Amino acid sequence: MPFQMASIPDDAQHIIECGTESCESYGALYCNSCYRPMCEQCRDDHLKSPDNVDHDVVPYISRNRKLPVEKCKKHPTKDLDLLCKECQIPLCSKCVSQETHKGHKFDDLEKFYSENYHFCLDKLPSIRDYFLPTSKELQTKIQEDAKEIERIMENIRGEVKTDIESYKKLADEVMSEIMVEVDKEEKKLLDEIKSQDKTVDEYITYLEKLDGDIREYLSASKVTNILIEHSKNLEIRPIPETTKPVKPSYTAGQYNKDDVSNLLGKLHVDQTKPELRSIKTLKPRTSTSKEVKQDYPKASTVQQTWSLTAGTKIS
Repeated sequence: MPFQMASIPDDAQHIIECGTESCESYGALYCNSCYRPMCEQCRDDHLKSPDNVDHDVVPYISRNRKLPVEKCKKHPTKDLDLLCKECQIPLCSKCVSQETHKGHKFDDLEKFYSENYHFCLDKLPSIRDYFLPTSKELQTKIQEDAKEIERIMENIRGEVKTDIESYKKLADEVMSEIMVEVDKEEKKLLDEIKSQDKTVDEYITYLEKLDGDIREYLSASKVTNILIEHSKNLEIRPIPETTKPVKPSYTAGQYNKDDVSNLLGKLHVDQTKPELRSIKTLKPRTSTSKEVKQDYPKASTVQQTWSLTAGTKIS
């Protein structure tokens, strides 16, 4: 059976009646020797008896818890009622005589159980009132920080995209300016070439006409026609001069990824050591239960232990 918070009795919420027959007073005290609650008057009467003078009567909340009954595995007819301090295991009265426990010291298991019961019980308020709410508050802050980081990183992504778009826009503007310059230079060079082409074309036309005229003169039957043309001091005009165009070229920019990165923004991550989150201080509280003696082991160190509910073993 697993340990349940609901199984822990809250003595402060229950009125404990005196265990003395016919007494109806509030049982604010408890006799650990008799395992019964009692009022102050019954305590006084109880301790007056010679048989009860050594009885241990304590405030009810500090009472010893009755040891759950569990049989010894090695001696099934015996109950576990002792604790071997060296081996840290519960034993029965027969186990102590075994060779494995020779010379060992033993403690009352019920006393150990009761004191550790109170030790565990004292931890519950601090868990419920401090550790749990403080941890949940801390978790809320962590989750808020996670959302804040997500928001910041999303904003950074937007800034990076904006930065890149601005860079692309500038690159497009520069490209447009270069293209205008290319178009302008192309027009200039083509105008010069077309002008030279026109001049040569006109010269070819001139030559073709001259060729025809000369052939006509030579085919004429009259000598006077040749003499007349000769008298004109006929000469062929020289071929017009032309120039070769100076061919432009484009020198690509010399850059690499790092050069582009240097033009853009940077992600800055502060290398400062993260600041510790503040945690509320646990306020000291006065224990209402018995303190566990230092020479007693904590319940978690015992190989066979019990739950805080009677008769339930925790495996």
